[in-house]
Amino acid sequence: QDLEARDDKVCSLTQELEETSRRLSDASGQLVELEGKFARQATKLSEALDDLLACSRHAQDLEADLRLKDAQMSDLETEKTVQDVRVRDLETEKTVQAARVNDMETKKAVQDARVSE
Repeated sequence: QDLEARDDKVCSLTQELEETSRRLSDASGQLVELEGKFARQATKLSEALDDLLACSRHAQDLEADLRLKDAQMSDLETEKTVQDVRVRDLETEKTVQAARVNDMETKKAVQDARVSE
């Protein structure tokens, strides 16, 4: 009877061990699945980070281009101001020349009037 009880106990423990072994095997399979999912997510995250860094570099390039365009625009505005000043100078010179011509015509008219008197 004692032997039979031990046999029953061994049989029961063997069944428990087999069940535990199956559960451990299932858990191990689930762990492998989770590791695979984790690795895929890590890869996706790494790719997303690479994309983000590329976007950041592109944004920096665009900002540098914008600063360059702003500087070029400022240079063009300065050049336009210089050209405007030159045009005003030429208009002033033209006015001075017209005044001189007018003055000479007036002097000539005065001389012509004296000659005819």
